[in-house]
Amino acid sequence: MLQTTFGSAAPSDIPHLVRLLGLLFTQEPEFSPNAEKQSEALDAILHDRSRGRIFVAREAGKVVGMASLLYTISTAEGGKAACSRISSCSRNTAARESARGCSST
Repeated sequence: MLQTTFGSAAPSDIPHLVRLLGLLFTQEPEFSPNAEKQSEALDAILHDRSRGRIFVAREAGKVVGMASLLYTISTAEGGKAACSRISSCSRNTAARESARGCSST
């Protein structure tokens, strides 16, 4: 059985993250995959921790899932808030799950 490890994403993970986002966005009608836009956004987040954090799940060194934590300002809470999205892909890419949520920090 493969061991799953979790950690922070690195710029070298961007192509794998773009692939996962492409799978997610083809299943959500309000989004469209755009590798160039997703790559630019991921790069911006990874190079500025004040924007958010991106975490990855790996099996045998391969990125199989990601979670993004993006920071915003909540008018309801009057301060910084974090919104998250979790995407994962099975080894055969047939199954994918997604979860979203926001909370104040």
